[in-house]
Amino acid sequence: MNAVTQVIAAVVQKVTAVINRIMTVFSPRGDSVDVADMQLTTLQYKDIAGVDPNKLAVDVYTDPDFSDRPVMIFIHGGGLKNGDKRNDGAYLAKAPHFVSNDYVYVSVNYRLSPGVVSPSHIEDVADAVMFVHDNIADYGGDPNQIFVMGHSAGAYLATLLATNEKYIEGAGGDLSMIKGVVSLDVWAYMSVADWQQGVLSSDPAERFDAVPANHVDSDKGIPPFLIFYRDGSSQESVTRDQTAFSDLLLANGVPAASVLGVNDDHIELNREVGTVGDEKTAIIMEFLADPTRVASIAAGYGFTAT
Repeated sequence: MNAVTQVIAAVVQKVTAVINRIMTVFSPRGDSVDVADMQLTTLQYKDIAGVDPNKLAVDVYTDPDFSDRPVMIFIHGGGLKNGDKRNDGAYLAKAPHFVSNDYVYVSVNYRLSPGVVSPSHIEDVADAVMFVHDNIADYGGDPNQIFVMGHSAGAYLATLLATNEKYIEGAGGDLSMIKGVVSLDVWAYMSVADWQQGVLSSDPAERFDAVPANHVDSDKGIPPFLIFYRDGSSQESVTRDQTAFSDLLLANGVPAASVLGVNDDHIELNREVGTVGDEKTAIIMEFLADPTRVASIAAGYGFTAT
């Protein structure tokens, strides 16, 4: 076998292995539910006078036969100014995918700017996660197996929630409630200087608190992170921000990996999660099964830890 043939054989072997792993993740499990049995319940997690109740609500997707199932909480994007828990990218593929793989799936709403500025968004998300923790057993979920995923601004909120403990503690919980974070394409890990006006507080202390990187520490028990991002010349600063944050987590002993969403734009990267054959989804499902192995899981699909 000459050198070229050996290289081709190695590539074929690698591609075959990845395909097999994806098919394993998406193969029906013996105890999987029929998606037709999926039930949706909308619950309000807190009341604020004058605020639309829908902005303070969660959608819970479950199956009536569920008991003690892991929970995936999703936080929608939209620049902290737009979006909803029922945007296509928030539930259309994700809810049936997670329920059919024996997860209770929860999509979260929160107040939006310009009606509020930080820290109102993250305080709402923290209250929502605490509410889910306290009530999800009634919908077949296990409060001791809660994972958080977000896209864009929602990924920023998920990241801030899991690094700056003041918010989840202010809601009555702690970081140990969150077993892992899936972050889908955001650029506000290391700085929020470029965030739109009217979104963040002008108070210097509040702006410091709003930067996830300012709160990474080895002694906090920050949960493992799986970070997805786009690449390309127009996204160089985004790539640097995301890989720098992953490096910071690793330097502080937090299991983490950054994964490049090849050929994905900002919207597709999110919408494809939960669709059949999507490699990102396969990586996510392996991560959820054992978050501490995130670096080796990413490496198994050909990605390095950063």
